[in-house]
Amino acid sequence: MIFGRDDSESHYLGMRQNRVGVSVEANSNEESTFVLKIEKRDRFAVLTNSDGKYLTAQGEAVVLTDTLESRSRWVIRNPLKADLNPNDGWFSLESANTPGTFLRHYSLFVYAHKKSELTPGQAVLFSCDASWEFEDTQ
Repeated sequence: MIFGRDDSESHYLGMRQNRVGVSVEANSNEESTFVLKIEKRDRFAVLTNSDGKYLTAQGEAVVLTDTLESRSRWVIRNPLKADLNPNDGWFSLESANTPGTFLRHYSLFVYAHKKSELTPGQAVLFSCDASWEFEDTQ
């Protein structure tokens, strides 16, 4: 999964300072970067890294866990940023466990937030920060 894609650079979801975040590397093949795969289970999506760990919300923190938990389930939604087309691979991920909470990036780290929890300055960027693009790296 990537975000912030433009004509010059892509940023990949990976590990940053031992937390789920945005890799400094622009290349998905770098060792410090991992690409999450989406597995459809029932009507939810589960994101795992190459070691089989689950992307899980623990409050606002997003961590990797060894076991599948209810907080590891996400619902794929149309991208919150209105000008992004879902047919081009754009989407947002809403927590199945806590409706209204979306996976978002902020300041190079990943969080699970509701827009109402944010400061006005952060809320302005919420739709963009909670919109992701899937890229098949295989």
